[in-house]
Amino acid sequence: MLFCFRSSKLVLFLLSLLFCPLASASRGDQLDKFQACVKENIAHRCTQDGYRLQSGQLPLALRLTGWTCASDIDYQCQRAITDYMVKNGEEVEQFHGKWPFHRVLGIQEPASVLFSILNGYVHVRGLRKVRAQVSSAFPMRRFYVIFAYVGMNAWLWSTIFHIRDFNFTEKMDYFSAGAYVLYGLFYAVIQVFQLYKRPSYHLFLVIWAAVCLVCYLAHIGYLTFVIFDYGYNMLANVVVGSLHGLIWLFYSLCKGHLSPKSPAHGRVAKQPAPIVLMLACAMALELLDFSPWFFMIDAHSLWHLATIPITAMWYNFLVSYAMLHQSEVDKSLRALL
Repeated sequence: MLFCFRSSKLVLFLLSLLFCPLASASRGDQLDKFQACVKENIAHRCTQDGYRLQSGQLPLALRLTGWTCASDIDYQCQRAITDYMVKNGEEVEQFHGKWPFHRVLGIQEPASVLFSILNGYVHVRGLRKVRAQVSSAFPMRRFYVIFAYVGMNAWLWSTIFHIRDFNFTEKMDYFSAGAYVLYGLFYAVIQVFQLYKRPSYHLFLVIWAAVCLVCYLAHIGYLTFVIFDYGYNMLANVVVGSLHGLIWLFYSLCKGHLSPKSPAHGRVAKQPAPIVLMLACAMALELLDFSPWFFMIDAHSLWHLATIPITAMWYNFLVSYAMLHQSEVDKSLRALL
């Protein structure tokens, strides 16, 4: 699914304000005992550059996932401070904008990694479904195929980012997610307003594609060469995602309830609305930012979990829409023969 934000712009803007502080320093890494732990252990255990241990080496899993002596000590100090807090009934703090998760084989956020992989798999299955059930003659088919690839790319980088949070993996995750959201708006306009149906609409489609491409390039250019502004990035995704969701709600209202072309059209057109609402409810998980269960599962990972069945339902809608409209084309062609 691409409209990964609430339909209400006001609520989404408030969500963005909640998320923005996560980019700054957290209370945990400002603790004197944490800073002392990191400083003293790096000085005694690491080489001068902080990459290697003075004696021995890190386990293979940690080396493969990009851990250094300094970053491993940072993690170990987080865990030591957190265990102390839990033991003494104190509130668990975040470090560097993240909860102190238990890592597994060097993976920083195991649950988010697992759910990101499953989301990517849903797109793989969705692509197979589109190719198997949607006629190659149906004009929207190519947009669905691209949607699947854009989705797979987004969840691939989400997986990589949650394995290890580096500057590069963070940017690729954000840029891929931005492309995912913007492509949702792009093909929603084409499908809802049926720009794919008539050759006379081709110019509008080309202009719309150019506008989206220029906006995306300007977006990543600003984040790359001017400033990586978390607040701006979130707000941009909020606006695009809101427009996307509103378009599909408009489609469901008009084509599914107010003036359905036929009972079959009405049934298909009603499908996006509940999916949008379910996604809005799932997005509320981001509001419930809590200390991770078992230091593995947090609200963000549950949000990733929730999008798995929602994305599967979205592919069902796309295929239903395609089959319905393609059957109409086939009937028209038979009538001409």
